[in-house]
Amino acid sequence: MMFKALSALLVLSSVALAAERTVSPKEVASAAAQAKAGDTIVIADGDYRDVVINFKAKGTAEKPITLRALTPGKVKFEGDYQLTIEGEHLVVSGLFFGESKSEKDVIEIRGIENRVTDCAIVALNRGGKWIHFMPLAQRCRLDHCYIEGHAPKDVRLQVEVDEKTPPEHRIDHNHFAHRPPLGENGGETMRLGYSYQSMFVSRTTVEDNLFTQCDGEIEIISSKSCENVYRHNTFRDCEGTLTLRHGNRCVVDGNFFFGNGGGDGAKKTGGVRVIGEDHKIVNNYFAKTAGIAGGVIALTAGIPDSELKGYWQIRKCLVANNVFVDNDAPCLLLDAGYNERNRTLLPENVTIENNTFVAPKTNAKPFVRGKEGQGFKWGGNVGSGAPRGDAPAEGFKIVDHVELPKKGTPIDESEVGPSWKVKPGPSTSSRVPDDVVLPAAAERAITQDVNAKAKVTHDPAAKSLVVRGANGPEAKAASCPQVISGQKLAVAGERGTIDVTSSGASKIIPKRGREGDRHLPCKA
Repeated sequence: MMFKALSALLVLSSVALAAERTVSPKEVASAAAQAKAGDTIVIADGDYRDVVINFKAKGTAEKPITLRALTPGKVKFEGDYQLTIEGEHLVVSGLFFGESKSEKDVIEIRGIENRVTDCAIVALNRGGKWIHFMPLAQRCRLDHCYIEGHAPKDVRLQVEVDEKTPPEHRIDHNHFAHRPPLGENGGETMRLGYSYQSMFVSRTTVEDNLFTQCDGEIEIISSKSCENVYRHNTFRDCEGTLTLRHGNRCVVDGNFFFGNGGGDGAKKTGGVRVIGEDHKIVNNYFAKTAGIAGGVIALTAGIPDSELKGYWQIRKCLVANNVFVDNDAPCLLLDAGYNERNRTLLPENVTIENNTFVAPKTNAKPFVRGKEGQGFKWGGNVGSGAPRGDAPAEGFKIVDHVELPKKGTPIDESEVGPSWKVKPGPSTSSRVPDDVVLPAAAERAITQDVNAKAKVTHDPAAKSLVVRGANGPEAKAASCPQVISGQKLAVAGERGTIDVTSSGASKIIPKRGREGDRHLPCKA
């Protein structure tokens, strides 16, 4: 009894020693320097500009040191802000990072077993890396956060990989929302490693995240290191792929990829793009994607004696137990990029087994396209509604009807992101207001100046009406005096975008690499 009483007293004493202190952002560094294991530093509610926060301390696994908002979501940073986390067993929660034009990293995560949770970054114009797991950081976690925006070039989330010590981070239950198209390389939502780190072991797990309208470039996730696991994530309406770009022995398991159908003008949604050795792509579900990489799963041809930044040959790859439904592209492309840019090595020793294929009712494509390399093995694949294509009859059966195997449940918005409601940002396209009715006079002017096939769309981010013509404008757009008050009309085409204000004035905005953002349809 005396021992139990003493133990209880020690527990109460340790709890009593834990302190909570409310500070301004500028006082965080000094408060952290004085903090002891188990302490909490609270930032008072408010809007703060141009603040650099250094949270450096050392907690323990049992008693981390926490930096949190007084009210989650009510501590907001704008302007030239940055947060650096350095130490051990630190937790940051409830912070809101808003609009900025800075090029600094937003959050730098250093140290061991540190965590960022229940936070949001919503900014269209901010560049730099938004979440940066720095060199030598280990076993850190990003979870239940909301990320939206990032129009400038750079990656939203970067994991640095050390040659000797795998970082083994965990990235889970986050919502990576709309990122506008960049029009060039360098617009990834997530990148794990670099080409020069690609042979280093990362062993980072990316799981249970939701990706919606991540359109920055073809690589939504760019995996450039070894032994990463991507599982149970959901991709909706994203113009890109989960790309195993460099590195070996990665696993893509149990993810959902949803496009928006096919046909002319469809958004080029994708699935998985594969480069390298000993990868596993298993138990995934692909529906209504449009094959931005030429196929839903694209196995890429390699370069002989490739340098690290090139294309390594695929060897020993497993593609198994995946489900393909109503995709507007070949479900498997066996030789992506073959004979282009010195890519002359076909994938080798690839096993394709127990996959299920169901074609769309119209415009069905053959399920498999491309040349096999050496050592391909096929078995247990079954499809319905389209020819098997370049797959061998042995190991791939075509039947009248296929029963789809169950593949779990896609991630829902309610399962990811912060506990508090995120305020919509200027980059938001998922929260679209009611469709705008375009004035008839404006529609006639567009048809005359572009062509009869022009598409009228509404851009809620720029509060503009956008029109795309197949050939693009060759001269000024006509005056449109009846354009809705407070908005503008734009004609996007080969040379760029012509903005037409309600006064009829117009100017050409040159495009960067390709046509601008995808725009949601409005009523005409």
